[in-house]
Amino acid sequence: MLTTYWDLEENARSALNREEVERFLDAELMTKGVLKVAPLVLDDEPQIGELATTTYYWVDGFPNVLLDTAESASAFACLEPMQLGSEYLSGDYRQAVKFAKPPEALGVNQVTVAAHDEFIRRRSDLEKRGTIRASNSKRREEYERDSKAQSKVLDGVWEDWARCRDIDRAHRRTVATFKDYVNTAGDELTAARFLAKAFTKQQIIEAREWLGASIPDADEPLCSPTGPISVVVDDIAF
Repeated sequence: MLTTYWDLEENARSALNREEVERFLDAELMTKGVLKVAPLVLDDEPQIGELATTTYYWVDGFPNVLLDTAESASAFACLEPMQLGSEYLSGDYRQAVKFAKPPEALGVNQVTVAAHDEFIRRRSDLEKRGTIRASNSKRREEYERDSKAQSKVLDGVWEDWARCRDIDRAHRRTVATFKDYVNTAGDELTAARFLAKAFTKQQIIEAREWLGASIPDADEPLCSPTGPISVVVDDIAF
């Protein structure tokens, strides 16, 4: 029969160590209908050195016209070249009107790019790297998506485990305090009455039930061979 983490009582869950909690995680995913995330495996990219590059110059409005020197680009700008423009008229979707228009600016710009023959020589390796990068990127996206779904389920287990351990620590503190009081007061009933001054009645009851500890009720009367003895806690000195 399948036993899940949630089938255990809270005090039993608090007693688990991390490795024991991890043994319940596969069952937690299975019962919630979430697939276990496999480790992320990425393909190695081919090692490609830097492409040889050359610096060119271009003029505003003509980014596809590259010139060898800034002087050549300035000379080109002095020619006052025109750009080709086109526009569809309102109501006429069959043919655009083409016209020449001056560029908004003719500033000279610098750009560094690979030479064409260098690009052609390395194109195969570049395409292979691009394919691998795209595949790895898709794997990362799937891994992150699946990991979020997995974490959404498993985080509930870890949060509850931490909560149960906090409760356990609090109850153990109550019981440990009671034992210290017994050593100081000399008997359990007197210790229980002082314990009731440090913890609420509910805290004491829960600690007693959680750990199976024997702690008498603070309002239980002290007894002597001749009958009950009334004790005022505040008047007891140690």
